[in-house]
Amino acid sequence: MDRFLAIDPGAHILALELNDEAAALDSLRCAGVTSDEASITECDAGGEKARFAMLMPPDLPEERVLPLRHLTRDLLRRLDNTVHPNHAAVLTEAIYTVDAPAETMTRLSRLAGHPAEPDPLGGYRVALARGTVRTLACQVGASLFPAAIGTAPVIRLTIAREAGTDRVVHAYGVAIRFTAASH
Repeated sequence: MDRFLAIDPGAHILALELNDEAAALDSLRCAGVTSDEASITECDAGGEKARFAMLMPPDLPEERVLPLRHLTRDLLRRLDNTVHPNHAAVLTEAIYTVDAPAETMTRLSRLAGHPAEPDPLGGYRVALARGTVRTLACQVGASLFPAAIGTAPVIRLTIAREAGTDRVVHAYGVAIRFTAASH
């Protein structure tokens, strides 16, 4: 993590949801990506244990990507830990602003197990079951996240919120763009 934090203090871990970790592990191996076997991680969630099945592929130059499956989803989607004062509803996209969007997307697409497609803003995107991962050139990312600082690669987040207007918040080196949630 020290290597990532030396680049930028922002987000450096992307979790990608899996339906079947054994199939994902086989797919990664077929794509030439080595990964540790699926493992179970436990975290304390208000006295209860949240469990995940997780793969550990090598870190990408941009960040750490963790394909995982929630084994106790009911512990994660509770009102007591999902309501936020800024009305955040859902993470809709992770955007990588990078010097070489095609190279970064090739790595991300392989780990996500989904094909990439051209992005309307000139980079690439992978549509996931929940949300999108995009790679955009640095100057395009700067137009989406005005005043965002950091050197490439930089990861930015778009979060849909229940109420309010679009806005960008910068906190602790992370640029977050809030948009109205669509239902």
